[in-house]
Amino acid sequence: QAVRFRASAYPIDSGTVEECCTKTLEMTRYICKNIDERFDMVCPVTGGRDSRVVLALLREIKSDLKAFTMRHTAMKDDHIDLVGAEKLCKAIGQPHTIFPDVPLPEERIAFYDSLFGKDNYYKKLVVLGETIKSKFKGKTITNGDIIGHIGKVMSQKDIPSKLMTLGYFRCKSHVFGSPKYLKDWLDGAKNEKNVELCDLFAWEQRMGRDASVTLQMKDLDGVNELNFFNCREIIALWASIPRKLRKECVIHNFFLEQTDPVFKEIPYEQSSFVIRIGKQNWLTMYLATFAKFYYQKMQFYLRRK
Repeated sequence: QAVRFRASAYPIDSGTVEECCTKTLEMTRYICKNIDERFDMVCPVTGGRDSRVVLALLREIKSDLKAFTMRHTAMKDDHIDLVGAEKLCKAIGQPHTIFPDVPLPEERIAFYDSLFGKDNYYKKLVVLGETIKSKFKGKTITNGDIIGHIGKVMSQKDIPSKLMTLGYFRCKSHVFGSPKYLKDWLDGAKNEKNVELCDLFAWEQRMGRDASVTLQMKDLDGVNELNFFNCREIIALWASIPRKLRKECVIHNFFLEQTDPVFKEIPYEQSSFVIRIGKQNWLTMYLATFAKFYYQKMQFYLRRK
């Protein structure tokens, strides 16, 4: 039986929200500075809040920073990540490049099929790795997903913990079968005190299990990716802030105000109508989680026929 190493991090004396944000910003700056001394970093930029915080942190210490946005095959000209990233970088005078996915060689597909099995991995991750390697060989890519999953409770928002069932987490994990590991995890997670169930899921499943698989695939492609926020104390401190405050992006806003207030003043691009409807409130987000899962599951099995 697994024992949670992180359990001793709770309860944690985080002080006020401002004190918590101040402490984690100081820690993040220290980590960022030390990483910069060892690696030549480049920063992916999207239309979202997470990459904006990472970009602001890097610009504090790296005057020759290179920023980029990948244009994936299905993206249209008005995609939020393309338009938002370009407007942001233009407003702050940040050199910025948009480049498309590189074609995926058949031998690379065969290599990953032999490792993981056909249809058992995301080919878009392989495309991502090949594209980054072709453009930034020898560079280190930054990643800000932890501040999304924990910092603003990205996937759960106001969804009541009582509705976070095995079926719900199976949808959030994109697992089409009925994995025993997820049931075992939930049985143990329900008994944890002083921590939100959604934070445990983000910490142990999204950032632990899922992120490690993603990084493994990028490692196989020779892509080095680092996350400034991958620190146990930072994660524990953020998780101690009430969920209702985190979902309003109190951590993101504080970081931007302290690094470069101009970032906060630049408006974000609006998501598509469908996504806005799905995120309108906790109920629509909850129902959209199931709708998206079963739609993807149907597509998956149709492809295999």
